[in-house]
Amino acid sequence: MSERLRIDRLHDGPFRALNALLREVRRSTRQAGLDRAVAELLCLRVSQLNGCGACIRVHTDFALRAGVPQDRLDLLAGWREEQAFSAQERAALEIAEATVLAVPAGEGPDVPGVGLDEESYARLSGFFTEAQFSALLWNAVLISAYNRMTLFSGRE
Repeated sequence: MSERLRIDRLHDGPFRALNALLREVRRSTRQAGLDRAVAELLCLRVSQLNGCGACIRVHTDFALRAGVPQDRLDLLAGWREEQAFSAQERAALEIAEATVLAVPAGEGPDVPGVGLDEESYARLSGFFTEAQFSALLWNAVLISAYNRMTLFSGRE
């Protein structure tokens, strides 16, 4: 396989801006009082769904450092069937899936459409303060951007 274009090196300005955004999102997450473990579970799930091995490794390590036990990380892909996650963690994981798996309405059976439908949005936002909910959404958006940059650059 030929070497892929390293977009982070060729255009380092956008990459530096992405890293600056990361610092700002982390700051906003802390200021919102969002539990770091909840945020890392969301980031790890987003990375799993996007298939980014490099980011899965990073966020597994971050989740462990945030206090998430390994046995719960082992269950993450099947979180809907497991009772090992708190209601707030489950809400964050549902947000992770909604941000990654959203497709235009009508593209398939039972597809809610882009993002969260009004009912899901209202239900999920009830688990967090407004600032925490916003921080979770920013984390999901940002990690998806890193996942794609990493995957498209062949950085596994």
